[in-house]
Amino acid sequence: MNVEETKAYKCKNSGTTYLDKDFAEKCCKSKYCDDCGIELPYKWYSTICESCSEKRYFNKSIQMSIEKYNEKYPNNMVFHNDTYYSDVDECLESLFDNCDTEDEIKELVETLEYIYGTESDKIELDGDSIIEDMEVNSNLEDFSVDDVGYKELNNFLNEWNKKYGTTSYSQGKIAILIPREIREEYARS
Repeated sequence: MNVEETKAYKCKNSGTTYLDKDFAEKCCKSKYCDDCGIELPYKWYSTICESCSEKRYFNKSIQMSIEKYNEKYPNNMVFHNDTYYSDVDECLESLFDNCDTEDEIKELVETLEYIYGTESDKIELDGDSIIEDMEVNSNLEDFSVDDVGYKELNNFLNEWNKKYGTTSYSQGKIAILIPREIREEYARS
C-alpha cells in the first residue's frame, strides 16, 4: 500500500477540518464589509454587505425619471425586490397596498427612492439558425435549401413570430428615480 500520514487542522467553532493551518485559523474569523465596515454574517460569500452591494449596483446604473423611462422604454416592465411589474404605477400601487400599518407606509415613503427598469429581449424563431442547424445535423454532404424554400420558410416564421413570438424581461441597469412627491401621493391613495 502507498499510504502516508497527513496532519489536519480543525476549526474549534465550526468543526470544519483543513489540511492548511492558515485556512483553519481563518475559518471563523470575523469578516467585515469593504465599504462600510460592518461585520458580515459567518458564511457570507462576498466581501461587501448586501446594502453596500445594492448601493454599488445603483451607482453603476443609468438613472432616469419615470417620464424618461416610459419614453425611452415604452411597454417595458419594472423590477423591485425580486418581483416584476407591468409598469411603475402597478409597482407603486402594489407596494403601498401591501403596507399593513402607517409606520410601514411612512418607511416606504422615506426609503423607496428608486426601482429598476428592465431590458427586453424578443424571443422568436430565426430561419437562418434553423437552416444552419439542419445543414450541420443532416449528415448529408449536399444539403441545401433553395431560395424559394428559404423565402417560404422566412415568410412562415415571420407570421409565426407575429402570432406567437414573445418578449422576455430581465432586470436592467436602469434605476427609475421615484420623487418624494409621487411616493407621498401613493401613500395617500
